[in-house]
Amino acid sequence: MNRKFSGFLAIAVIFSLSGCMGSSQPVPPDNYYRLRVDAPTNHTEQPSLPGVLSIAALGGDGLVSARALLFTDQDKSHAVRQHNYHFWADSPTRLLQTELVSYMRQRGIAISVVTPQMRVRADYELVGKIKRLERILGKSSSHVVVELDLAVIRQSDRRLIMGDTYVVEIESRDESVQSSVAALNVALGQVFRSFSGALDQTAQTARR
Repeated sequence: MNRKFSGFLAIAVIFSLSGCMGSSQPVPPDNYYRLRVDAPTNHTEQPSLPGVLSIAALGGDGLVSARALLFTDQDKSHAVRQHNYHFWADSPTRLLQTELVSYMRQRGIAISVVTPQMRVRADYELVGKIKRLERILGKSSSHVVVELDLAVIRQSDRRLIMGDTYVVEIESRDESVQSSVAALNVALGQVFRSFSGALDQTAQTARR
């Protein structure tokens, strides 16, 4: 009797486990995103920086530099959380460096735009820090916010040419992550445009 009972018990356990496994939800796949800023609509006829501009990877503290996309609840704005299945293709600090280099080259902001990896002697250095790069989820709509510290330093005497904090918040088309990424790209474009425009103004003032 004990052997029969043990056999029935083993069969029951197998069926129970197979039922649990069959009802479990599949794990969602990981998704990866790039930061892509549109090319500038205007080109500087005379470079604002008469020399070589080096752009290093931006700084970023804690979660901001991690690859997982960040979001906050509109009702709990002080709580920052990471998405489980949505990641940047690389660290945001390096993705932003790549986009800044491309944008500044196309904008004609300097005679040449390089990165430190090229080991070229630069006349100017663009430094920056990512303070916020996240989704803001609300009950009826979602937004994104970008906050960057950006500055240009002259290498010869370490003089600050210009620097400022840029904050842009715009509404996403819908509540999907894909729409938020698209909105973040638009917001970054606005920051780049404001920063390069301010640099142009600073250069024009210096020439007078």
